[in-house]
Amino acid sequence: TKGSLYEVEKEKKVLLFGGRIESDGTESDDIVELSCVDDIGESCQWTTLTQKLKVPRYGGIAVTIP
Repeated sequence: TKGSLYEVEKEKKVLLFGGRIESDGTESDDIVELSCVDDIGESCQWTTLTQKLKVPRYGGIAVTIP
């Protein structure tokens, strides 16, 4: 949604912890970062970090980073 995109643009970075894997319906131990390099939101990129959660999560949690 536009509100969500605004938050990414304003904060410049979002971390997503865990979540459901669509292909098989299991929980994820991934930590994924969304970074934007401009204020328009057209240059955003998802990157899976090397760090993993100790316990996989079915419900993902997103945190904005200034």
